[in-house]
Amino acid sequence: MKPFRSTIDRWRNAPLSVKLIGAITLFLALVTLGNGLYITLSERQVLSEQLDAQGETLARAASIFALEPLLIRDYPILETFTENMVQAKHNVDQVTVLRADGKTVATSRQPEASQHRHRSYVAQIKADPTDERSIGQVEIILSTYRSEQLVTERLWTLGGISLFTFLLLGLLIAWLIRNSVARPLQSLKENALALGRGDLETAIVLPSRDELGTLANTLEVMRNGLKNSYSAIEKQNQELKTLDRMKDEFLARISHELNTPLNSILGLSDAIGKGSYGEIDTALREPVTTINQSGRRLKSLAEQLLSFNQQEGEEQQSQLILLEPFLQGLLTHYKPQIESKQLRHRCRVEPDLQLQNDTELLGSICNQLLDNAVKFTDDGDIELVAESIGTAGVAISLTDTGIGIPEENQSRIYDRFEQGFGYENRRYEGAGIGLAMVKQRVEQINGRILLNSIPGTGSRFTLILPQTGAASVDDLAAEWLANHQESGWPSQQPTAEKPSRETAPPPVNKTAEQIRTPAEKPPHQEDGRATILVVDDDRANRMVANASLRKQYTILEAESGMQCLNQLETEPVDLVLLDLMMPDMSGFEVLEEMKTHPERRYPPVIVLSALMDSKTISHTLQLGAVDYLTKPFNREEILARVHSQILLAQRELHLEHMVQQRTKQLQESNLRLEETFQQLLQSEKMASIGQLAAGVAHEINNPVGFIHSNLSTLSEYLDAIGTLLGNYKDLGQAVSESDTQKVQLLLEQIDALRTEADIDFILEDIPGLVADTREGTERVKSIVQGMKAFSRADDGEMAEADINAGIEATLKVVWNELKYKAEVHKSLGALPKTFCNLNQLNQVFTNLLVNAAHAIGEHGEIDIRTQQVGDEIIIEIADTGSGIESKHLQSLFDPFFTTKPVGQGTGLGLYLSYEIIQKHRGSINVQSEVGKGTRFTIRLPIVSAN
Repeated sequence: MKPFRSTIDRWRNAPLSVKLIGAITLFLALVTLGNGLYITLSERQVLSEQLDAQGETLARAASIFALEPLLIRDYPILETFTENMVQAKHNVDQVTVLRADGKTVATSRQPEASQHRHRSYVAQIKADPTDERSIGQVEIILSTYRSEQLVTERLWTLGGISLFTFLLLGLLIAWLIRNSVARPLQSLKENALALGRGDLETAIVLPSRDELGTLANTLEVMRNGLKNSYSAIEKQNQELKTLDRMKDEFLARISHELNTPLNSILGLSDAIGKGSYGEIDTALREPVTTINQSGRRLKSLAEQLLSFNQQEGEEQQSQLILLEPFLQGLLTHYKPQIESKQLRHRCRVEPDLQLQNDTELLGSICNQLLDNAVKFTDDGDIELVAESIGTAGVAISLTDTGIGIPEENQSRIYDRFEQGFGYENRRYEGAGIGLAMVKQRVEQINGRILLNSIPGTGSRFTLILPQTGAASVDDLAAEWLANHQESGWPSQQPTAEKPSRETAPPPVNKTAEQIRTPAEKPPHQEDGRATILVVDDDRANRMVANASLRKQYTILEAESGMQCLNQLETEPVDLVLLDLMMPDMSGFEVLEEMKTHPERRYPPVIVLSALMDSKTISHTLQLGAVDYLTKPFNREEILARVHSQILLAQRELHLEHMVQQRTKQLQESNLRLEETFQQLLQSEKMASIGQLAAGVAHEINNPVGFIHSNLSTLSEYLDAIGTLLGNYKDLGQAVSESDTQKVQLLLEQIDALRTEADIDFILEDIPGLVADTREGTERVKSIVQGMKAFSRADDGEMAEADINAGIEATLKVVWNELKYKAEVHKSLGALPKTFCNLNQLNQVFTNLLVNAAHAIGEHGEIDIRTQQVGDEIIIEIADTGSGIESKHLQSLFDPFFTTKPVGQGTGLGLYLSYEIIQKHRGSINVQSEVGKGTRFTIRLPIVSAN
């Protein structure tokens, strides 16, 4: 099994050309073997069939020859025949002639024992071929030796030819594969290995157009690209090195150059403050002290920059350090600051713990960490601990109970000019290069710094330092971490480099806040001085702004964003000068608060900040700041910008006052216009009523005259019925008195009266008269109600109403104007009720219908259609009148425009109709053609009362 596996492994590791040749060789061998087997089997089958045909033929021929001797019993002839037949055919081993009873009558001699196979063939001997009975049979035994020998000879011949062909093809294919595949692949392999080793000078050339040639061309393109990229990177590296060297030289030069004026500023301000130039006024002492403190801060920053710039070129001076006195000395240096803040401090070092390292670099690292711990800790403890990590390393930990570092900022604190608590909420001064310098120096001494911090609880920085160069700092850090998984502290991880973040301002996180309303203020103070609120957490910056502006303006101060908003509630302020980087509530948050509540009408804000990047400037302006001024600023610039903004604010207040007055005037004018419109509308109604009065009177007069006539007839009927009833009364009295003669007389009078008055006709006619009279009164009532609804002066009521009902009521009023001139066709679709002023809409319908009647000459048609389309009601009123000229269509809805003769129209009907439809948020359109008629289309929105 092992040799087989070894062969498989060698085959797997063999070159590709060997694998190709082996695979092709195996394929050819299998093809040749299969072809030989197929030919052999085919030859064997053919020879077997030939042998069977020969045996059957010989048996039939022998049976024909043996017929006569067998009939005459001439057996010797048969013996001779069988012997001759065996001798004549080399592959006939034996011939036997048998009688019908199975007795052998003649046979050739017994063949010698042979290992070859035999085949037997039998033929019947028949006297009559048509007779089924036989008189005997002939059996011939043939040997297959000659056939097998012939097949074997042919197989060997074919095998030799196939072997020769196989060897020839194998050599040819091997030569082709070697030249077209193996050598190009080997060349590509060598070129790829060279490319992987960084050899970009050797060209990859393969004179072929097949896939290998394409691959070679691709590798060549990649090589050229890598070569060009490498050259560009080398060039950029050289440029970066040059720029880095220039930066180092610039920082070194500028730091040294800063020291000269700083020394003058510090020395002179210190001398002035101590009275070297005479006693100074109390009001000047604080500004002089502020100048001195600001100068010292600037000098410290310059020294840090210079130190940070020089540390890369420093050579390490390794020496043996006794850690206990070394760390105690460092802690003693900060003891005054620690005691001034009433902090507790401890230093714990393993006895006799030593470290081989650079004293100056380690001291600067520990000093920076101690400086941060003291600066950011206002209450609690500072503890310095040194301990060994086995025999290969040392861990120095500094723990404080300060403000801590938020987890999202911990990945950035080692970046240059970065502070862990965010620049927009700056509570502590600093350039943000201290920890960057610490990290770089820790790497210089082959160490690792670990950070563990919880906001509000504190921070712990741990230095992992190897004792020897062979020790792995990663292994030391992992070992130390495994032994210091303390409760209350999350697991620490070695600091990793993080991608730099963009310098865009962070998003503002809002919390629940009180509703603030700025104090109401006049455009300026009584003394003519505007009030400016200066918001900055740095007192020196507030003093500079105050000194620049105090002569022209009243100055208020706030040291945080929250204090700024609180002061705006109580103090009348005209302008705010706002810093961005402040504790608790940054300037960004103040602007966000002001932008979120525009209804509080905060004063304009000018941002004063040392940030000069365009993203910050654009962001503050988007938040609502009116201007942006960078620190440091000069007095003339801030005065000019403040004066401009104060002037703009005052003008804005003045314009606001003017706008309010103008708005009030417009409201009053609009109210008067509305009253005028209502008066015009009512006047047009009255005019319409006056115009329709004759027609309405005629409409009322007809049913009233009819009623009067009916009442006269009814009066006569009642007189006759009254007389008849009197006779009946007398008849009843006579009956009661049993006066037969009188009764007879009264009966005759009653019959005569009934005949004369035609009482039967009266009784039949009275119901008809009453019905006609009732119909007339209903007609009068309908006309009166329509007129009453039409002439209502209360047009301001809006309610849900049925448009179709309004059209029906209008038709009753104007019917007398229409019935003699036009045939009215109504197609009123099902409409929902809509919120509208139906009285005003009826006025519109009246105007359109009366105009349609006036436009029709002798007789025409008026079509009224209503339908609902979507959320609109469409009303169409069309006539077949004279039409309107196209030049008049544009002015049709203008006030006082009319095409009627003077004295026959006011020109207000369509104008008022247009205004009414506009009030209902609808539209009215007209289509007209002279001689064919006019169509008005009104579209009204369907409005629910809710």
